[in-house]
Amino acid sequence: MRRQLERYAPRDTRLAGKIEQILAGNIDTMEPDITLEQLAERDEGFDEFAGLSINGNADIQRLFCSKFYFGCEADDPATAWAFSRPFRGAGIKPVFGSDISHFDVEDPDEVLGEAWEQVEHGFLSEQDFKSFTFTNAVKLHGRTNPDFFKGTVVEKQAAVVLAES
Repeated sequence: MRRQLERYAPRDTRLAGKIEQILAGNIDTMEPDITLEQLAERDEGFDEFAGLSINGNADIQRLFCSKFYFGCEADDPATAWAFSRPFRGAGIKPVFGSDISHFDVEDPDEVLGEAWEQVEHGFLSEQDFKSFTFTNAVKLHGRTNPDFFKGTVVEKQAAVVLAES
């Protein structure tokens, strides 16, 4: 860490001359002129959700489930929770996130097959799998940029999903 800081933290930055403090864990690299104790005092009692006016489950669903998409590893069994009975109506939208760059993926060609095992084991239906690997991604990208899929091999299928939503 020391070598990296000495090499990449230029002398004219806010981190200049503070390597010892950083390595000792006594400094926040985002606010190097404030000690961790000062940061803790400043943030004590801070409620980052106070401005959201959350009064119950419906508010959480309205604020988060309708607007957020959640990237999930291809073979993560927790993905099935979003499609399970207690959560199905909440509108949680998992999006397939391949594990191709992970150390434990020996063959990138097997990632999608690993995800499909959730259907084989009964954790996801085929419709759930389609939502996970295609529909939710189309909505995520296509609602903010309707031309996102133009010129791709899935352009027509994506247009159908966007027209339905």
